[in-house]
Amino acid sequence: MAIPGMWLGKSAHRLTLAFSISDLTAELTDERFKGDVACRVLESERAERLKLAQELKDMQNKYEKVVTNLNSVEKRLGEAYQQLQMRELGTAVTEEEWKMRYDCTLLEMEFLRKRVRTFEERIDSELQIRKDLEQKLTDLQGSYESTKRNVQQLRRKSKCLTSELEDTKVLMESQQSRNHELEKKQKRFDMELAQALGEAAFEKTLREKVTQENQMLRTELYRTQHNLQGKELEVTTLNQKAAELKVELGDLTSREPQGQETVAQIKKQLRHLEATTKQQSKENNEQAGTIEKLEQTHLRSEIELERMKDIHLKELEDKEEELEDVRKSCQRRLRQLEMQLEQEFEERQLVLHERQDLESLVGTLCEQVSASDV
Repeated sequence: MAIPGMWLGKSAHRLTLAFSISDLTAELTDERFKGDVACRVLESERAERLKLAQELKDMQNKYEKVVTNLNSVEKRLGEAYQQLQMRELGTAVTEEEWKMRYDCTLLEMEFLRKRVRTFEERIDSELQIRKDLEQKLTDLQGSYESTKRNVQQLRRKSKCLTSELEDTKVLMESQQSRNHELEKKQKRFDMELAQALGEAAFEKTLREKVTQENQMLRTELYRTQHNLQGKELEVTTLNQKAAELKVELGDLTSREPQGQETVAQIKKQLRHLEATTKQQSKENNEQAGTIEKLEQTHLRSEIELERMKDIHLKELEDKEEELEDVRKSCQRRLRQLEMQLEQEFEERQLVLHERQDLESLVGTLCEQVSASDV
């Protein structure tokens, strides 16, 4: 009666294992999606880094152009100053013209200084921006490498989980096949058990019938033995009467002759007693044969009953051994399934912790991307 409950427990464990596999598949899909999101974030970071590097390169080119222009202006200023000195030496210039030229030169020099300061400030600003971008790029590269390693680890774990999932599916299919075989064996065992119970009931009925017949035979044997004892007693009594009649007949014949009627009557009684004695002896012999037959039948019934008991006990022992083997096999398989479920639960907890770490990392990267956009 405990076998159906055991099969229900195994079915529940199989359903639990299937639910665990479904949960692991869903979590694996989520991890793959998070990995893809992280890859896209890293690709966007990489594109932004390339863009910033191009802008930095453009600013460097502009800076070089400004420096070149400044050198060119200084060179032109020196040439103009030399030409001015040459003109002063070659021609006579009035004081007003000198003053005008001097003012123009001062204005031009002031304008050039302001322009140079503006370019220097712009270059300083660009250099500071470049330093910030380089620092940010270094941080992003570190985050990118760390995320890349995490993604590679997650991919490896994903492959491992996929392989384990395939192995689990194969194991489930094998387990289902074994369960089908066990169910077939259980059905066959139930049929054999029902047949054995039917045979046991039939044997019990037959044994009760044989016991009843045996009891009837015992009763009949007892009654026959009692009748035989009564007949033997009657035969003994008749023999005694016959002996008495013979003695009386001898006395009568040895004495004086009496009436023929008395002698004839005594002889008649003697013949009747002899006939009765023979009849009783014959009946006693028949009853003795009947008693012997009844005793043989009773002995055969007891032997057959003992043989049926031995066969029934042997069949019960075989069924109990087979049932014990099936129970032990089911218990071993149940322990194996429990160990597998515990292992899968631990692996699921590890995957959940890794998933939380990955979500935290992706959230940090998203915050960094948002801060860089700002």
